[in-house]
Amino acid sequence: MAIIDVQIALGDDDSYDIYGTNYPDSNYVYISSVAYEAGLRWDNIAIDAGATIDTCICYIELLNDSYNDINNVVMDFEAADNPADFGSRAPSTMTPTGTSVIWNEADAVFSPNRADSPELKTSLQAVIDRPGWNSGQAIALNLDPGGANAVFDSVNYNRGREASIYIDWSSGAAAGQPYSSRVQGVQGMRTWGGI
Repeated sequence: MAIIDVQIALGDDDSYDIYGTNYPDSNYVYISSVAYEAGLRWDNIAIDAGATIDTCICYIELLNDSYNDINNVVMDFEAADNPADFGSRAPSTMTPTGTSVIWNEADAVFSPNRADSPELKTSLQAVIDRPGWNSGQAIALNLDPGGANAVFDSVNYNRGREASIYIDWSSGAAAGQPYSSRVQGVQGMRTWGGI
């Protein structure tokens, strides 16, 4: 069992686009049914090739109660080995793995403005199973808005509140600790004002 719990590190690692126009330097990341699509990227993910993903959860910090509608958001990791950041490409150009998960507000765990995605392990497993995957590469997650209207903090605006990813993986058959049993512990360990 190995646990990764990291936040987005650099400004071009989170972005949104509107009809293909990219906004990697925005203070916020938007997802909206009016063609706002988002991308999130985490670099240096130390997962061995051939590993089993036991749990994968993305968590975000919503801006406020007026922009917290997570409705039919289609989440899928990008089918790419070490995907590039969003400095020169829009999230809508990402190629999904085809193992998407639908995120509805009923699926989210809120505390108070933090929202936890549904389980993404199958989607991430499709990336780790690619022949070109190597430990230390980047992963990127696409959020296709469906009927959502949500705004969450970007790494450019509020360090410590940017999107995070929690991954529990193993090299053998033994499953790791379920994320739901760690939620309180993660919140207790994390200092949301900074890294």
